[in-house]
Amino acid sequence: MPHLAVTGPSGRNQRVSLRTTDEERALLEKAALLETAGDLTRFIVSASVGAARQVISEHESATVTNEMRRAFYDLLCNPPAPTQALRDLMAEADPDGFRVIES
Repeated sequence: MPHLAVTGPSGRNQRVSLRTTDEERALLEKAALLETAGDLTRFIVSASVGAARQVISEHESATVTNEMRRAFYDLLCNPPAPTQALRDLMAEADPDGFRVIES
């Protein structure tokens, strides 16, 4: 017989446990009452998922201004002369599996 997982009406079957202070719990319960008719789980999941999406979005994308784009493009088209430190680094032996192609 196959194993069946019991899920709630929302289809959720994963549990997250957390500890709070009395003050934090009271704050969460008050906000849940105002936002989700007192459904603490729904409030915490909704707020947490929204915050998680925001954090991930901020770390997976970058906003580039026109000024930044122009400066980057200018460096690509007009690179600065190599420094002595870069010349010294390039003179070292190539790491295994890598080779430097000079143009």
